[in-house]
Amino acid sequence: MGYQTDKGPPEKLCVFQAVLLYSIPGWIVMGFGCFIIAFYLDLKDIIATKEYQDYSPPPASKRAFLLLLITPLVFFSGFIVLNLLVVVLDPNRPPAILNYHKLYCTPKRHTGLYAGGTAMSIGMLMWTFILVKTGVLLHRHSLNIRGKNEIVYHRFRSVYIRAAAISIAGSLCVGLYIWSYATNNTDNVISSYCLSFPTIIIFCVFGTQEDIIQAWAFWRKRSGENLGEGSFLSISSFSATSSCPSMPAVYSETKIRGNWRRLGYNWNFRSGS
Repeated sequence: MGYQTDKGPPEKLCVFQAVLLYSIPGWIVMGFGCFIIAFYLDLKDIIATKEYQDYSPPPASKRAFLLLLITPLVFFSGFIVLNLLVVVLDPNRPPAILNYHKLYCTPKRHTGLYAGGTAMSIGMLMWTFILVKTGVLLHRHSLNIRGKNEIVYHRFRSVYIRAAAISIAGSLCVGLYIWSYATNNTDNVISSYCLSFPTIIIFCVFGTQEDIIQAWAFWRKRSGENLGEGSFLSISSFSATSSCPSMPAVYSETKIRGNWRRLGYNWNFRSGS
């Protein structure tokens, strides 16, 4: 995990490792929670419309999706600042050579770990509640959605099942993380590994499932497709033209600045009626 020597790693590398290790998992978990909320809002919108072709989101949705887009970045910036202050300004922080595992600099105060674990727990509780509501909504209105577009229904169900699987796996990892600290093994590297596992799980699922890739942050418009605006519905593979060629496209694509793309976000958040 980075450059190591018998005298310990370079100081700057030590700080870099510790800050990222404690900041990234909370950021990814909060981002996934925002995705679940966006998924729920899109499901509610399509249920409320009479026909899929007439889908026109209210102006309030644009503000909601912009907030969901920014929230993970705000949390990540806060984690970076917090962990940087804890790691750099802690006079009692031992060098990595004194750490049994010699992987990264371990601060005496675990403020960053506690903040990340708290954010992950809150995020998981939040998206679990939303997932339950989404499942109930999807079950109650399954015939309604199928009547508008069966492909839309199957795509919603597919992403819902995968999101639920991620939630279960992530909850197990956070449980291991809390258990490790509850047993007073604060110097055990398992604690940090459990904090990082949800990040790995989420990225693996996003990186291997085409439906979710097209539906969220890592989607890119494929050549020859004229995908419409909207958040989840239009940028996923069940948009009007990509899932059902006989259906006319309702929207024209909205350009998102390259800065957002480089940050990993490529939501076509919705632009009113």
